[in-house]
Amino acid sequence: MVRVERSKPIDDVAIAQVAEEATPRRRPRAIAAGALLCIAIAGFLVLPDRGGLSDGSPVNAEVDTIYPVESVEDLVAYGDAIAVVTVRSEVAGEASESEGGSYTIPRSVEVVVDDVLWRTPFADRPTLADGAELTLGSNGWMVSDRTRHPIVVEPGAFETVGNSYVVALVYHESGEVEQWQRMGPQVVLEIVGGKVQLPGGPLQDVEALPTYLDSVPIAPLASAHGDLPPLERYHAVGRDLTESDPSEDPAESTTAED
Repeated sequence: MVRVERSKPIDDVAIAQVAEEATPRRRPRAIAAGALLCIAIAGFLVLPDRGGLSDGSPVNAEVDTIYPVESVEDLVAYGDAIAVVTVRSEVAGEASESEGGSYTIPRSVEVVVDDVLWRTPFADRPTLADGAELTLGSNGWMVSDRTRHPIVVEPGAFETVGNSYVVALVYHESGEVEQWQRMGPQVVLEIVGGKVQLPGGPLQDVEALPTYLDSVPIAPLASAHGDLPPLERYHAVGRDLTESDPSEDPAESTTAED
């Protein structure tokens, strides 16, 4: 296992992840707009395992995301769309050197939207259309001993050119950054035999996903802030929970009440 050590800005593609170990069901943190911009355009720097790596093998990274992505309820409460996309090409960014000789190469991918499976019901959100072409920030590579290793953030997949994935997307708005991006590297989901494993949910046929996703209830607290952009909505839910019960976990906001 490797740990994200620090972040380095790259061009204008978003990977949307904070350089620290992921903490399941975390409380939203207050982040200044300027800090959010840095997060939104961050790549990551990864240190190698002391035990070494075999040639070309993937390395696992633990990251925190600014959007919750641990359940299907998270995705429908704070995402804007879930779609099948096909990777057409990839673009490597500027390499980042670390102490010890290893370094990472950030990456973006060009994708085409094959099929939008679900769209948020909240009003005034950008609409993603079938056939849209997007540039998405993506996991890059760690280079060690002259060998390039794909960085994998489980349960997400490392996107490869020519392959298709189910991806949870959000139209991220922070300062001057407004663009479609992945909610997190954990929700780039590999399609195997026409099926996909949703976070915290059952294995599903991709063809059945539109019906299933439409049936997932949106938590009342998230619905109450449906007029806000997704990140502001998430933080507003966290503030509501803190005011009502300082010990309350914000994950309760993505569990619908009976």
